[in-house]
Amino acid sequence: DIEKADFLPDLEPLLSLRRHEKDFILRKDLGYADKLRKEVAAMKANYSNGSLSQEQMMFLKANLDNYLAAFEKIVANEKQIGFTEKEGLRLLVSQNQTLLESRLVGLQIKLNSSTEIAMTAVKYIVWVVSVFFLAFLALITFIFFVFNNSVRIPVLRLHEAAEEVSDGRLSVDISELKQYVLLNELVSSIEKIILKFKSTVEVVQNIATNKNVVIDEVKTDNDEVGQTLNSILTQFNDMRDKEQKRAWHNEGLAMFAEIVRDQNTIKDFSDKTITALVKYLQINQAGLFVAESKEEDEVVLVLSAMYAFNRKKYAQKIIEPGQGLLGQCYLEKESMLLTEVPEGYTSITSGLGDASPRCIYVLVCKTKDKVEAIVELASFKKLEPYQIEFLEKVGENIASALYFLKVNENTSKLMLEFKHQAEILRSQEEEMRQNMEEMAAIQESMVRDNK
Repeated sequence: DIEKADFLPDLEPLLSLRRHEKDFILRKDLGYADKLRKEVAAMKANYSNGSLSQEQMMFLKANLDNYLAAFEKIVANEKQIGFTEKEGLRLLVSQNQTLLESRLVGLQIKLNSSTEIAMTAVKYIVWVVSVFFLAFLALITFIFFVFNNSVRIPVLRLHEAAEEVSDGRLSVDISELKQYVLLNELVSSIEKIILKFKSTVEVVQNIATNKNVVIDEVKTDNDEVGQTLNSILTQFNDMRDKEQKRAWHNEGLAMFAEIVRDQNTIKDFSDKTITALVKYLQINQAGLFVAESKEEDEVVLVLSAMYAFNRKKYAQKIIEPGQGLLGQCYLEKESMLLTEVPEGYTSITSGLGDASPRCIYVLVCKTKDKVEAIVELASFKKLEPYQIEFLEKVGENIASALYFLKVNENTSKLMLEFKHQAEILRSQEEEMRQNMEEMAAIQESMVRDNK
């Protein structure tokens, strides 16, 4: 507004203010902020000498105060963020990262200790069962050898099989001994023990290779081995599940951080983000609405990117605050999960037709108390709590990225406007120079004519 005023004799101080503003934003040096404040004060003092009317002076001071106040907000924000890694929020982020790394190391040590304890317990169980098994076979073999010599050979074969099992060879085949009536039940029992050993070994191998282990149902309350093994498996599966979710969470955050670094425009960032969200969460469709300011401080939600949505629903692509579910979430600044989707709210389209989703999640992307965007996600399956926690964290990253992209775009626009104004000033200066040369030539001609 000051630059457009026609009563200022010289615009050079205003250009100097712009230069100090740009230098501070680019270099984060408080010296440029001090220079800007001093020059604002100097401008007020220079034009207070009566060269301007009272109304013009009031206009100049009011606009200079507004300009300086807006600039001071930028300075305050930069101080809060921190000019170096050892100041402000940047220091807090660094400290939290160090704390998180130390806690992750402690968690890994705890996990390794729990795994070693579980393996020790499994080895102890196998050893106890082996001792019991060998003692049982020795007793049965002695009884049959003493009281019935006719079963001596099959008992010896059974003994050999037991020795092989005790040596760790579980592929022993003793099914041919079932032809002896007296040994039939004993052979069946030994086969069950061998199967139990095989099952235990398989479970231990799966634990060692970090594979998924299915917990078998304990058939009797006296099955101490099965109960102990199932308890170990339950703890192991819980720890592995938590580790997988944590790794999934961190991998997703790293992927979205990479997207933020590689995008320079809001449109490209929106397309990449919404596509990555749908694919990473394995949902069906999503849309991203960016909050844009209009005249008189009005804000609307403009569709910036969508994935697999029916385009008829968002043909307008603009949502007012308070309008529909998205507009209500914008006003309340809170995310919303719907597991009972209203009839006709939206549908998921595929090659087989349309169907209503089972889950709608409206994610509010905000920085502190300002909403930068709204993401609507629809899926046939319900989102898990750890997925919602991940979405909230991603929402903060999306809001921060959009905020800085908006600042960059506004800065680029201001730079272009400044460049355009500078070109206009250079053109006017050249025109004035040519006019002065013409006036000088006319004066010389008049002097010659007078002579």
